[in-house]
Amino acid sequence: MLWGCYFLGALVVFAGGFYVGQKSGHHAEMENDVVQQDAAFPSPETDALLDVGFEAFQKGSYRDAMEDFQHVLDKQPTLVGLDYLIAESAYLAGEKVLAGEAAGHALSKNESVEQARVLLALLDLDKSNSAGDGTQQLADPKVTAESAIKQLVASHLAEAKGYGLWGDFLRSNGSYRSAADTLHKGVLRADPDASRDLLSAKEQIARFQDNPPTAVPSLSEMTSMSGEQALVAALAALKKHQEEDAVSFLERARDLFSPLTFQKLMKDVAFADYSKDPQLKQFFNAR
Repeated sequence: MLWGCYFLGALVVFAGGFYVGQKSGHHAEMENDVVQQDAAFPSPETDALLDVGFEAFQKGSYRDAMEDFQHVLDKQPTLVGLDYLIAESAYLAGEKVLAGEAAGHALSKNESVEQARVLLALLDLDKSNSAGDGTQQLADPKVTAESAIKQLVASHLAEAKGYGLWGDFLRSNGSYRSAADTLHKGVLRADPDASRDLLSAKEQIARFQDNPPTAVPSLSEMTSMSGEQALVAALAALKKHQEEDAVSFLERARDLFSPLTFQKLMKDVAFADYSKDPQLKQFFNAR
């Protein structure tokens, strides 16, 4: 039971990071050297369905996500990585048989190989733990799972996901110091640019650039603003040459974003024309 709790939580984090990577760069996680160069891009219809599936996953609706990804595969079977997406969401939905079948399909297509092997190893380990009958096996499922996780880490040294899985594996075996050291490696490799806060804020900046508002929000609304709303309000004020209002809005945004996220947002091209403004210097020099 303890083992399952460790790895279900770890796999949710692992899958979440993988899905962000899938959506922001469809080829980045693929392992197929032959298919990758000419991989099909989602059609408008399947891209919309993918959005629905990713949103369902982010909300924890894994069964819905699984069905959405299956629907995408039915409509456009040439897309790379769908089998693994189905396997991952099926595993989290408790559909272990389907998860194993889909992960097997991913392996047979040479797609997401390391990730699929980890998932299959975890399924075997789950089965072994559930049986609990002491049946002798040719290979120890725990050793196989650890080997698969290590291979994932070795193949993606700059990524945090494998370190998260490996750290939780070590914790489940009582190796807490080694787990802490391994998880720290994951922290060092975590990509701040993959932050949902950062991406979401950049989305709102892009929407502002596409359709700038005709008026600047009132300062009286500021206390109810989110960080994203305050950031966009600052851009609106700057566009209207209302620097003092922009300062107030940016102070609100700075309070609501993490220091690193705010620093990256201030380096966004949307603020480039205002970087020399003496009233805004404090924000561009933030550390």
